[in-house]
Amino acid sequence: MVVSHAVGTPWFIDRMLGTLGSAFGKFPLLLTPGYEHPLGVAYAAGAETAPGPRPREAVTILEDDWPFLYLPRRSIRRITSWRCS
Repeated sequence: MVVSHAVGTPWFIDRMLGTLGSAFGKFPLLLTPGYEHPLGVAYAAGAETAPGPRPREAVTILEDDWPFLYLPRRSIRRITSWRCS
Protein backbone atom coordinates (compact mmCIF):
# COMPACT_ATOMS: atom_id res chain seq x y z
CA MET A 1 0.00 0.00 0.00
CA VAL A 2 1.22 3.50 -0.76
CA VAL A 3 -0.07 6.44 1.27
CA SER A 4 0.78 10.09 0.69
CA HIS A 5 -0.22 13.42 2.18
CA ALA A 6 0.85 17.04 1.98
CA VAL A 7 0.93 17.70 5.73
CA GLY A 8 4.58 18.30 6.56
CA THR A 9 4.50 18.61 10.34
CA PRO A 10 6.76 16.16 12.20
CA TRP A 11 4.05 14.98 14.62
CA PHE A 12 1.77 14.06 11.71
CA ILE A 13 4.53 12.12 9.93
CA ASP A 14 5.24 10.29 13.19
CA ARG A 15 1.53 9.55 13.61
CA MET A 16 1.37 8.01 10.14
CA LEU A 17 4.55 5.98 10.74
CA GLY A 18 3.08 4.67 14.00
CA THR A 19 -0.38 3.98 12.59
CA LEU A 20 0.90 2.16 9.50
CA GLY A 21 3.45 0.33 11.64
CA SER A 22 0.70 -0.87 13.96
CA ALA A 23 -1.49 -1.98 11.04
CA PHE A 24 1.24 -3.83 9.12
CA GLY A 25 3.42 -5.10 11.96
CA LYS A 26 6.46 -3.08 10.81
CA PHE A 27 7.07 0.58 10.14
CA PRO A 28 6.57 1.70 6.53
CA LEU A 29 9.26 2.95 4.22
CA LEU A 30 9.45 6.69 3.69
CA LEU A 31 9.49 7.20 -0.08
CA THR A 32 10.20 10.93 0.00
CA PRO A 33 13.61 12.36 0.81
CA GLY A 34 13.88 13.86 4.26
CA TYR A 35 11.31 14.16 7.00
CA GLU A 36 9.75 17.42 5.80
CA HIS A 37 9.39 17.47 2.04
CA PRO A 38 7.70 20.52 0.44
CA LEU A 39 5.53 18.35 -1.82
CA GLY A 40 4.39 16.06 0.95
CA VAL A 41 5.34 12.65 2.29
CA ALA A 42 4.76 9.18 0.84
CA TYR A 43 4.99 5.81 2.59
CA ALA A 44 5.03 2.21 1.35
CA ALA A 45 3.78 -0.57 3.61
CA GLY A 46 3.08 -4.23 3.04
CA ALA A 47 4.39 -7.77 3.28
CA GLU A 48 7.06 -7.25 0.60
CA THR A 49 8.51 -3.97 1.87
CA ALA A 50 11.54 -3.68 4.12
CA PRO A 51 10.97 -2.10 7.54
CA GLY A 52 11.20 1.68 7.60
CA PRO A 53 12.11 4.24 10.27
CA ARG A 54 10.51 4.43 13.69
CA PRO A 55 8.61 7.56 14.71
CA ARG A 56 10.94 10.13 16.26
CA GLU A 57 8.59 10.82 19.16
CA ALA A 58 5.65 9.12 20.86
CA VAL A 59 2.34 9.91 19.19
CA THR A 60 -1.22 8.64 19.37
CA ILE A 61 -1.95 6.27 16.52
CA LEU A 62 -5.28 6.40 14.74
CA GLU A 63 -7.95 4.06 16.10
CA ASP A 64 -11.64 3.49 15.56
CA ASP A 65 -12.53 5.38 18.74
CA TRP A 66 -10.44 8.44 17.74
CA PRO A 67 -10.14 8.59 13.93
CA PHE A 68 -9.54 12.36 13.68
CA LEU A 69 -6.50 12.32 11.46
CA TYR A 70 -5.41 15.95 11.65
CA LEU A 71 -5.98 16.68 15.36
CA PRO A 72 -2.75 16.22 17.35
CA ARG A 73 -4.52 15.67 20.71
CA ARG A 74 -7.72 14.05 21.92
CA SER A 75 -9.59 17.32 22.13
CA ILE A 76 -11.78 19.44 19.94
CA ARG A 77 -11.70 23.17 20.61
CA ARG A 78 -14.97 24.46 21.92
CA ILE A 79 -16.33 27.57 20.25
CA THR A 80 -17.80 29.84 22.91
CA SER A 81 -19.07 32.65 20.72
CA TRP A 82 -19.84 33.25 17.07
CA ARG A 83 -19.12 36.42 15.19
CA CYS A 84 -20.88 37.27 11.99
CA SER A 85 -19.37 39.92 9.78
